[in-house]
Amino acid sequence: MQNLLDKIKAFFSPKGKEGSFFERNFRIIAAAVVLVILVAVLVYAAALNTDKLQHSGKAVAGETSVDNFEFDNKFVEDKKVNEKIEALMKKYFDAYADGDIKALSKVATPISEKEKSYIKAVADYYDSHEDIKVYAKNGLTEGSYFVSVTYNVKFKDIDTKAPSLDFFYIDTDKDGKLYINNLYSAFNFSRNENDMDKTVYNVITKYEKQSDVVELQKDVQEKYEKALAKDKDLASTVTTKIPDTIKEWADSIKEDSEEDSKDSEDKKKTSDSDKKDTEKKDSEKKDTDKKDSKKKNTEKKDTEKTTEKKDSNTVTVKGTDILVRDKASTDSNLIGSVSQGEKYKKLGQDGDWIWIDFNGQNGYVKKDFLQ
Repeated sequence: MQNLLDKIKAFFSPKGKEGSFFERNFRIIAAAVVLVILVAVLVYAAALNTDKLQHSGKAVAGETSVDNFEFDNKFVEDKKVNEKIEALMKKYFDAYADGDIKALSKVATPISEKEKSYIKAVADYYDSHEDIKVYAKNGLTEGSYFVSVTYNVKFKDIDTKAPSLDFFYIDTDKDGKLYINNLYSAFNFSRNENDMDKTVYNVITKYEKQSDVVELQKDVQEKYEKALAKDKDLASTVTTKIPDTIKEWADSIKEDSEEDSKDSEDKKKTSDSDKKDTEKKDSEKKDTDKKDSKKKNTEKKDTEKTTEKKDSNTVTVKGTDILVRDKASTDSNLIGSVSQGEKYKKLGQDGDWIWIDFNGQNGYVKKDFLQ
């Protein structure tokens, strides 16, 4: 009688009556081995990819949030990446200075109709954007970047250049080409014309508070203020001329909107069937207006007084890309920026800082940039 060991040897023996165990089950065994190897490779690749994402500042898919996202400790040092982003920004700023919307649309999307008209309104002031330098950190997904861009603005007929800083969210399209995701432009950030992804918006806000980014903002702001103090023509352009142009633009946009609304309402109300009715009402309205003229004049005066009182509590931005902070100090956290010609409710003053209602939160802006 064979013992257990002999039975096992006989089972695997190549001299078996119907061939060895491996010969009889070769296909099954081979498939199992391939499956084990494939699973091992996939697990290893996933582990490497997750580790790469976490260490490169990217969030693992499905787990993206403001709290678990980790920013790079340093700005991207890859020369090729920086050169590509700088080339993209040069195309953008060249097109911006020329007011060339078609060229802009090739590198930035989406650009709303309002932003297009805004760019055309201010483009005449720009000569060029020089000394462009990018400071990038890896974004939320592969091929995306948070980018701070410093540059010097050369305005037409003005010698002194204005040091400036802008933020851009750069992404990569399906063809592997970099482009500016213009949903997160300064224009849309300040006017919220198009809906932004809440997570991206919050992470960008967090990015603006990173110590190295804040230091960069502080450095550019100091250079900007020195340039304005040095050149009266430059100061006049960025604090008076451009804001006045933007105010005119904003007023025209408002008038166009009101006119469109009025036309739409008139078309809706007016038809052949009720034309006589409308004329009759107009006639009655004229009679009523004559009888109540004295009353309306009184109401108008009261309204003007109320408006005057309201305006006294309102401040208007008169600078370019002015920073808003959470405290009355250049060392405090940045919570956003305001654009030329915009109006905000004044809540108070702390030394050289004006306290405003900034989109529902308290913000501080240097009084030199408000009127």
